[in-house]
Amino acid sequence: MNKPICIVLITTLLVLTVTRCRKDTIDKDQNGDGQNNNGQNMDKKTPNAVISPIQTVYLEQKDCNTQFSQDIILDATGSSDPDSSKLHFEWHLGQYQTPLKDHIHFVPINSDSSKVRVVISQLPDRDLTVYLTVSNSTGQQNTKSESIFFELKEPKDADFSITANPLMSFPPGDYHRHKYTGNNYWIFQWGYDDPHLLFLNPTNASFSQGSQPDKLTNFSVAEQNEKLFFIGGGTKSMNTWGNVSEKSFYIFDKALDKWTAAASLNIARSDPIVLTLGQKIMIGGGYQQVPNAEEPDPVSSIELYDPAINKWNIISPPGLPASGYALVANNGKAYILGGNNGNNYTTTAFSDRVYIYNDAAGQWSESRLPDSLGNVTGVSSGPYIFLSGDLKPRGLRNTKIAMVMDTRNNSIVQHCLPALLVYSRRIVPAGNKILFLTGNNSSLQKEIINVYNTQTGQWSVGKFDSTTGMDLGGYFQFWSYQDKIYTTDGKQVWLLNF
Repeated sequence: MNKPICIVLITTLLVLTVTRCRKDTIDKDQNGDGQNNNGQNMDKKTPNAVISPIQTVYLEQKDCNTQFSQDIILDATGSSDPDSSKLHFEWHLGQYQTPLKDHIHFVPINSDSSKVRVVISQLPDRDLTVYLTVSNSTGQQNTKSESIFFELKEPKDADFSITANPLMSFPPGDYHRHKYTGNNYWIFQWGYDDPHLLFLNPTNASFSQGSQPDKLTNFSVAEQNEKLFFIGGGTKSMNTWGNVSEKSFYIFDKALDKWTAAASLNIARSDPIVLTLGQKIMIGGGYQQVPNAEEPDPVSSIELYDPAINKWNIISPPGLPASGYALVANNGKAYILGGNNGNNYTTTAFSDRVYIYNDAAGQWSESRLPDSLGNVTGVSSGPYIFLSGDLKPRGLRNTKIAMVMDTRNNSIVQHCLPALLVYSRRIVPAGNKILFLTGNNSSLQKEIINVYNTQTGQWSVGKFDSTTGMDLGGYFQFWSYQDKIYTTDGKQVWLLNF
């Protein structure tokens, strides 16, 4: 009698066990789509994104090259998923650092990229922010950001201190940008929506304001026979990089306060390099901005203006680099030195060419630099041309190179700067001293100036006195006037003392 009852109970338990197992199987997400086998949504849990703290990265000099003192490693191996799901790691830059995307790469150390080495071929002008996006098999994501801080490891202490005295403040209004240094006045532009000119008399520190045609910005200025030539520039628009470039060319007679429209340029451009050759004006470089473009295109061509016939002619030498060259006048000749075969973001090679234009003969001749040089800044002083630029487009961009060209025999000597220069290099002559300095809002070495003495051929390093009161975080422009160096942060004009 008892035996059949036991069989029934055992059978019932087996049925219940099988049913429970089938239910557990149904409730599981077997294909990773966030749903169970009945198509019901399961709770999706966000993974934890963790980046190990990053040490400050130091830059140092070695054999005239700029290099990092240590590897830059990003470690996210501490990241986890609540359900132990497999994680996917993606490293990227922020939207405001996209111009650097071709110069900053994340090289995997681990197979899943949870640990990467950062390879940098172009320094950002401030601290670098990197982003990590961690995702799991259900598609849930979590993003974490971390900043990389750069500091300079200087090879030696400064030889002297640099102070600055405030000479004058600009009238109330927008940021004032230095445009030109003339013999009797300096020209600044202020305002963006409604730009105006400001003429400053350095003798008595008096200002006079003037309007300008077409509300142009980003123009360049030349001076001949007490007349000012306003060349290129752009008019206001809403594109990403600013104003649309124009072919504008105006002559301004300040004594008569009269503007005259002259022959248009052959190619629209903003911020061209300008120099004078006798009574003629030469321009080169600059960039061209068109409506709705994401970024401007470099303008390579050289144009020469002859006031006798009121005409611009394109006279580019064959093989002229696409951008990044220096255009300098010395002893009645024009010199094009170095340059990039591409724009500043897509450079594939630098140039070692020197093109020399003799206007009397109307011909170009060629010479060579000791090495290829890109992103070049140049200035003339006496029979010499002083250059600073980058040696290689690969590896960390070199910012410690200077070259001195003697135009009497076209010989060139290469120098290693005693202190780093980072971005927007400026070279400014002051008597027998040539200042090599940086001029943008880089957080790196704003306060350092390299000084070359043309009489002794020796280098020295100056450092700004932190108590001087000048805001070193601004965008600085430097110019020379009567063997003295002046600068502006857009709000005041300062005289440097060194």
